[in-house]
Amino acid sequence: GNDYKVLAVRNNPVTNYQGTVYQDVRTNEIVVAHRGTASVTDDVIDLAMVINSVNYQAADSEKLTRMAIAAAEQFHNDTGFPIPQITHVGHSLGGAHVEIQAYRFGHEGVTFNGYGAVGMRGVRQGDGDVTNYAKAADVVSAANAHYGKVILLAEQDDIAPMKKIGYNNKSNTAAPYAFGVAAISMGTHLSSHFVGKDSILSDRNYDRARRLADENKFMIQDYRGDVETSKN
Repeated sequence: GNDYKVLAVRNNPVTNYQGTVYQDVRTNEIVVAHRGTASVTDDVIDLAMVINSVNYQAADSEKLTRMAIAAAEQFHNDTGFPIPQITHVGHSLGGAHVEIQAYRFGHEGVTFNGYGAVGMRGVRQGDGDVTNYAKAADVVSAANAHYGKVILLAEQDDIAPMKKIGYNNKSNTAAPYAFGVAAISMGTHLSSHFVGKDSILSDRNYDRARRLADENKFMIQDYRGDVETSKN
């Protein structure tokens, strides 16, 4: 229900990075939105993050961030209002950009099933101002450590695959089992889980999703730990 205006756009056809800087016309807050995986080129970027802890789009997301900082300062100079707060948002690959730039510039950020950025561009694990929302069975958000706090959310499409493959809340399960869960739960990664009236973040779904995650905490942590171990 908020209205935004576009302040800047970064679109690099070589790296395929795309991002946009928005400003909330009511609060003046500036939001830097980093696009997630959307093409084969992005898949190459994703693979490099997994194998080499390198993000080849990071220079682009940094340039967009600096454009946002310049826009915030210009707004202050033009209006006399305080320099607006800058917040980063992104899903999947975009989430890695959020963590990288929030770490570098001390900004706030919110990610949705983002790939953890610890180990990339000097990012260290820590309690930064980034909130990482993740579906419990999502393999992408489980594959690497995150900067900021992680809030796990669970629905039946998260829990059912784990139980089907053999995970439980009583004992640890062998790491190779994680591949089976990942194979049948790829739909949990979609950004559609976080938008619209049926969003897992909506008032009517959020508390239930948090509760289900808490009730199955041991099983979920076992699975997600296995994913990160298998990746390494």
